[in-house]
This record gives sequence, C-alpha cells and structure tokens, in this order.
Amino acid sequence: MEDRQADRWSVGIAIMLALLGLLGAMTAWRIGIVSSDSDDATGDGLAAVRAANEAEVESFAAVAQANDAWLDYERNRQRAEALETAGMPEQASNYWKQAVAHWELVRPDFVGSDHVYSRESHLAASLRDASATNDLSAGPHFDAAEHGYDVVSRLAIAGIVTGAALPLLTAAEILRGRGRAFFGVTGAAVLVLGAVLTGVWWS
Repeated sequence: MEDRQADRWSVGIAIMLALLGLLGAMTAWRIGIVSSDSDDATGDGLAAVRAANEAEVESFAAVAQANDAWLDYERNRQRAEALETAGMPEQASNYWKQAVAHWELVRPDFVGSDHVYSRESHLAASLRDASATNDLSAGPHFDAAEHGYDVVSRLAIAGIVTGAALPLLTAAEILRGRGRAFFGVTGAAVLVLGAVLTGVWWS
C-alpha cells in the first residue's frame, strides 16, 4: 500500500514538474513577445513625436511665408490703387506687377471675404494635411508600450511565483512520508497560484 501510494506521489510530482516547466516556458515566451511589441510601440511613439515636430516646423514656415507674401501683396495693391486714383497709371502698373508676383505665394483659400488672410486656418489645414499622410499621434503608441511593460512586470512576478514551486516539488520528490505530502501539496498550491496569476496577467 505504501509503495503504491509512493508511486502515485512520484507520478503526480513528475507531472507537476513537467507542467511547471511548460508554464515557465510559456511565460518566458509571452514576456519576450510583449516586451518586443512594447519596444516597437515606444519606437513608433518616438517616430510620431519627431514627425509631429517636423510637421509643425514646416507648417509654421509655410504659414509665415504665405503671410509675408500676403502683406507684400496688400501693400503693393494699395499703392497701385492709390496711384491709379491719383492719375498715375504707369507707376501703378509697376506696383500691380509686384502685387501679382507676391500673390503667387499666397494661399487664396485662406483669404476671407473681408480680405483678411487667416494664419490660424492655414496652420490648422497644413497640420491636418500632414496628419493625413503621417502618423503624428504619439499618445496611443506610448499608451500601448506602457501597458505592455506593465504586462511584462506582472508576468515576471507570476514567473517568480511559479518558479517557487520548483524547490518544493523537488523536496517532495526526494522525501518520503509526511514530508513528501507536505512539500507536494504546498508545491502544487504554489504551482496553481502561479498558473492563475499567469492566466490573469497574460494580456
């Protein structure tokens, strides 16, 4: 009877040790996958930050250029109109030519009916166009990376708990009698706890 019971313990402990090894391997694999994905998400977030900064610089530069062109256009247009009113069409013609040259750099879709150039609308549209062709949103990437790193930390804790079953099951494998039962049951409980934590913190 004792031999049969010892055999059952041996088989049970061997199965638990095999499960422990399998669970440990799965946990390590999952940690590697999530950690790699989190690193990729961090890289994507940094790339989005750089792209957003570049888009802002380019947009502000485009708006500044268009605004300067608009001011030059308005200056020359007003002078031309004043010269025409004063009966000096030849001088006015020169200013009209300059006004037309500056108008080529103006975005007329941002000039309102009140003949005022809207820098804010131009800037918003420029950034909107940039976001349509580039990833400028770093927040979602950093959020995904942070979540992934949290998962890695929790799985590491679960792995430590699971690993704590190894010495207990090893002792149960070596010992006999009550010592084997105590360490076997305790090791099994720790293994189950590690498995539950791994499952809960898997993603």
